[in-house]
Amino acid sequence: MPMGITTSSNEIFEAFLSDDKYKTLFHGHSFTANPLACTAALASMELLLKEDTLTHIKLIYEKHLNFSKTLQQHPKLKM
Repeated sequence: MPMGITTSSNEIFEAFLSDDKYKTLFHGHSFTANPLACTAALASMELLLKEDTLTHIKLIYEKHLNFSKTLQQHPKLKM
């Protein structure tokens, strides 16, 4: 599971594109083995895998859907 990403312009990407192992970003682009990031990822996975999480997600979805319907009926928002 990826825990980090680096974005850059093509010019910067090309500057680091090489078979030379010394032309890397050396930890500037990764949270690999970062204890805090790994702990946060594990805690997030534990919450996601709880049985009642999907139930809560469905409830939130239904509330958002109902609110969306309410907004669509508002006279100032009708097209």
